[in-house]
Amino acid sequence: MMKELVNAYKLVQYGLAMKKQLGFAAFFGILGIALEIVGKGSSLIGGFYVILSSMFVYQLIISVDMSTLIQSSPYKKKIQCTYPLIAVAPWVYGMMTVIVLIHSYFGTHGTEEDYMNQCSTILTLGVLLCIVLIYFAFAYKYFIVSMIVMCMAVMMVMGGLSIHGPFSETLYSSMGTCIAISYVLITLGFAAAWGITRMVYKEEMSKMAFRTLINNKNQ
Repeated sequence: MMKELVNAYKLVQYGLAMKKQLGFAAFFGILGIALEIVGKGSSLIGGFYVILSSMFVYQLIISVDMSTLIQSSPYKKKIQCTYPLIAVAPWVYGMMTVIVLIHSYFGTHGTEEDYMNQCSTILTLGVLLCIVLIYFAFAYKYFIVSMIVMCMAVMMVMGGLSIHGPFSETLYSSMGTCIAISYVLITLGFAAAWGITRMVYKEEMSKMAFRTLINNKNQ
C-alpha cells in the first residue's frame, strides 16, 4: 500500500495546472481554518473549505488520464480508480481531525446551545464529505448530472440535519457520537467512491470536465 501511495503522489506533478491547483488547495485550507477560528466554529463554510482543500489532489491525479501515453498504459485503471482515492485519504482524515478539534474546543467552552451547534456542524460536515467523495467518483464521467445531484443532496442535508430538527436533542447531545458517526460516514464515502469508480471505469470521460481542467492549465 505504501508503494502505491508513493506512486500516487508522484503523479501529482504531472497533473494539469499543478501549481494553480495546489495554490487553490493551500488558499482554501488556510482560509477555512481562519474562518473557523475567527467565527468560533459558528459556520459550516470554514470547515467545508478546509475539507475541500484536500480534494484538489484528486483532481490533479485524475487529470493525468488526459495524456495520450496513459491511454495504452497498464496504470490507466489505477489512475482513474485507485491512486486519486488513496492519495487524498490521509489529507481528508487529517483535515477532518483539524476541524473536529476546533469544534470540540468551542463546543466544550460555551453554552449548551453552542455545544449542540458544534455537534451539528461536525456531523453535517461528515455527511457533506461523504457526498463530495461520491460526487468525485462520478464527476469526471457524468459532469453535469453529478453536479446537479450533489447540489440537491447538499440542500437536503442542510435541512435534514438542522439543530431545530425533531431528533436534534438526542442526536446532538453527545459530541463523541457525532464525531464517530462523521468518521464512519467518511469511510463509507471512500468505500462507495472506490466501488463507483470501478463501475463507471469503462465509460468515456466527460468532455466538459476535462475542458475545465484544460482551461485551468491555460489560464
